[in-house]
Amino acid sequence: MKKLRDRSQAQQGFTLIELLLVLALVGIVLAIGYQAFFSANRAWQANEAVNPHISEANAVMSVLGREIRGAEKPSETQKAVVVLDAEGAYAAGERLFIYRYDDSSDEWNKIFYRIHDHELQRCLLTDDDPNSIINAAFPTNNWETIASGISNQQAFYDNTNGTGDQRLIEIILTIADTDRADDPRFQPFTVSSSYLSRSREVGSVSGSPVAGPGGETTVPVFSVTLDTTQQGIEEGHSFTLTARIHPNNASNQSVSWSSSKASVATVSGSGLTATITGVAEGRADIVVTTSDGGKTAKCIVEVYSEGC
Repeated sequence: MKKLRDRSQAQQGFTLIELLLVLALVGIVLAIGYQAFFSANRAWQANEAVNPHISEANAVMSVLGREIRGAEKPSETQKAVVVLDAEGAYAAGERLFIYRYDDSSDEWNKIFYRIHDHELQRCLLTDDDPNSIINAAFPTNNWETIASGISNQQAFYDNTNGTGDQRLIEIILTIADTDRADDPRFQPFTVSSSYLSRSREVGSVSGSPVAGPGGETTVPVFSVTLDTTQQGIEEGHSFTLTARIHPNNASNQSVSWSSSKASVATVSGSGLTATITGVAEGRADIVVTTSDGGKTAKCIVEVYSEGC
């Protein structure tokens, strides 16, 4: 009987040890699980804070790269991309502007960028006259914010070697969540890249001379534009069209005028100015063509009956 009781007590003691071991293992597993959950949650929170800013920064760099690579000189002496020096409240490298020619609208774009109040801002000016776009001053309003949380002051660098037309522009943006500066989830990050602009002069105010076979030099025509591309008039009425040749210093300024339907609208022109007269109701295309290169531009004329 005594042996049986001793065996029973031994069995009870062994079961208690097993229970303690099981509880210890469960505690370890729970601790590991909690630590994994806490780490994953912290990483998720950090990604939640950073990812929108990373996406924003990547989108901004993509736009800047496309605009810089597509930059074009508005004149023989004007750079296509310019990083501005310190001036007034602006430090060196806080401002940038880019010239681009829009073939679809025959207009020049001057795209301004600046770092202002921890924001990267953009402003676009357009004009069909390259002289006007060159002389356009740095804007004071109509700025669009395209990236926020910019913590570095100097963002634009012109790393061009020599005096060539092409510009090597480096962009460096350090993004910090200025609204949540004390939030440990968010850590500042930097995006940077370099872009090489083109050097061709497109529709410029002054083109480079080209040597001819006899040693003579000429400035070829790149394009021609009209002061209006669509006009409505009554029968028997007239209006004036003016053509502009690009570059302005092109050697041959001669053009010819034509109407696709003389029964609807006629054109009579001398030089870069022509008179269009409505004849009968309908539509006609008035076309100007350069003698040099055969470049064309057209104005769509809608003629309507008097009193309509």
